[in-house]
Amino acid sequence: MKISVHPAAEKELTDAVRFYRREAGQAVAARFLSEVERVVTLLSRFTELGSPTGEFRHSFISSQSVLSSRA
Repeated sequence: MKISVHPAAEKELTDAVRFYRREAGQAVAARFLSEVERVVTLLSRFTELGSPTGEFRHSFISSQSVLSSRA
């Protein structure tokens, strides 16, 4: 599967890498970028991996409602 990256997402990733490089060093920035690449590869191989089902979505929304009513 071919992955395309939205320009805004690409800018956000570039900004994040620069931030990590500046604040934590090149090694942390490289590990972050490596992890992003690993996850993108994983999602491109298993396209349904990040797709919520109706049941999950319903239970998540229900959980949010319960949490917000208690807060």
